[in-house]
Amino acid sequence: MIVQTKDQVTTLRESQQRFFKDHYRSYQAREQALLTLKEAIITYEDSIYSALRADLGKSDVEILTTEVAFVIQEINETLKHLLHWMQPKRVRGSLLTFPSSNKIHYEPFGSVLIIAPWNYPFQLLIAPAIGAIAAGNSVVLKPSEFAPKTAQVIEAMIEDFFPESQLAVVQGEIKETTWLLEEPFDYIFFTGSPKVGSIVMAQAAKHLTPVTLELGGKSPCIVDETAPLQATAKRILFGKTVNAGQTCIAPDYLVVHESIKDKLVDALRVELTAMYGTHYNQGYGKIIHQGHYNRLEGLLEGCKVLISGPRDAKKRTFPLHVVEAPKKNHPIHHEEIFGPILPIYTYKTKSDIEHLVSQEANPLALYIFSQNQAFRDDLAKSIPAGGVCINDTILHIVNPYLPFGGRGRSGHGAYHGATSFLTFSHQKSVMTRSFHFDVDQKYPPYSPKIFNAIKHLLMK
Repeated sequence: MIVQTKDQVTTLRESQQRFFKDHYRSYQAREQALLTLKEAIITYEDSIYSALRADLGKSDVEILTTEVAFVIQEINETLKHLLHWMQPKRVRGSLLTFPSSNKIHYEPFGSVLIIAPWNYPFQLLIAPAIGAIAAGNSVVLKPSEFAPKTAQVIEAMIEDFFPESQLAVVQGEIKETTWLLEEPFDYIFFTGSPKVGSIVMAQAAKHLTPVTLELGGKSPCIVDETAPLQATAKRILFGKTVNAGQTCIAPDYLVVHESIKDKLVDALRVELTAMYGTHYNQGYGKIIHQGHYNRLEGLLEGCKVLISGPRDAKKRTFPLHVVEAPKKNHPIHHEEIFGPILPIYTYKTKSDIEHLVSQEANPLALYIFSQNQAFRDDLAKSIPAGGVCINDTILHIVNPYLPFGGRGRSGHGAYHGATSFLTFSHQKSVMTRSFHFDVDQKYPPYSPKIFNAIKHLLMK
């Protein structure tokens, strides 16, 4: 829906909270909503493909694997396990609560606001909505205005299959997003930049609304001298060139052992040509808008380019540019690149790696290519990151049994699979005490003898 006034946003949020209270807690209601969402996606599949081609120039294979099938598989996985996830979980009691029955109940928050970015405008809006629906919430979706064709298709799809009080789409830009953030939603899920994430968190704090932030950061890709170069190059390129590098968990920069740097650059050049040809006409995407294209061109200034291809500002095609790490004051050292530019740093020792990576703490992803298990394990433990993928890139995101999320400036909270259900559920503790057994000595007045007995039991 296109909202004209803040009052419309308020009315929508209030209708969703009423719907949540009246209709949406049972397993059957949640199951039906997920099945309806799956039916809606399949019905609108062709339109989704057309929209993503128009907005981002994605190939059909990329749309299938990173957008549509990703979401369908998330729905299937959720449907398979939802009844089990919803069951109260029995936990142990303690000495002080004996005898008692103790359970954790999973309770929906209410009305959830989900704000998505433009780089995966379908997946990053619908995937968290699956978890919110599974947990029993009503949902307002705010798609990115920078992927307008996809936003329009999502709005038409949701309006066709759901009442606004259950699942709604609000279109708009900064003004409409601000109106949404001023409302006392029961939960906010945001994917985007750390800069905007801090604004979202500040607004949520005014209502003490819990928030999940999926942000970004400079994700390092470390390659040691034991890594097989052809396979390593191919896997790095896959993670860096999918969606033309516009991926929050794309390798942001390479940290390569100095003895193999030139050989790895050669391998990257060979594999890049094999994947996309010399003119990048084999399923390579485009930059989202001219402003972002100009920003990426600006990042190349002052860089020594090792691998490049023909750029086209009119078509917004920007081939992968592999560059030497520039001088220290260059913005490429501190800005998340979020595009097809890949700087290469070299190292001699593990301490060189740690010093370099620590300049931008808490990346969303850490990639390590090595056949040395001790080296891999040591780095995975010593470098804080949202997630780690060893000997490949970005594939950890597709495993529904692994939580996905950041830490520090790369975000907080996580989702996917069962973690999504937990993210959008309040874990309510429920203790039931028995009347059949009691100890008078636990009530005042207390004697020194009882105190000493309790202390002996609890402090040993």
